Amino acid sequence: MAFSGGPAAHLISQHSQAAHILAVVYVAFTAVLIVTFAAQRISGGMPTGLSLVDRPLGGRSMFTMLRILLVVLSLGAAVMCFRVGDLGAKAVWQGRVQAAQPGHATP
Repeated sequence: MAFSGGPAAHLISQHSQAAHILAVVYVAFTAVLIVTFAAQRISGGMPTGLSLVDRPLGGRSMFTMLRILLVVLSLGAAVMCFRVGDLGAKAVWQGRVQAAQPGHATP
C-alpha cells in the first residue's frame, strides 16, 4: 500500500529516521562492548602486549567508565527499539484506518 502524503507518510518518515538512529546506537554499543571486553582482560592482568592499547585500557577507572557507557547505550538502544517499533505500527495502522473510513477512495 503506497501513501502519497498525510499523517501515515509522516509517521513512515519518522519511523525511518528513528531506525537510522537505532542503527548508529547499536554500532556504538557493539564497539563499546568489544572495547569493554578488552579492558576487562587487560585490567584483570592479561595485557595484550601493545602499550598503545594496554596503557589506556588498563586502569580500573577506564573499565568502570566503559561499563557505565554500556548501560547508557543499552538503555538508549531499548528506548529507540521501542520507538522504531511504535512508529512503524502507528504508520501501518494509520494507513489501514484511513483506508477503511467510509468515502475513502483506494488507489
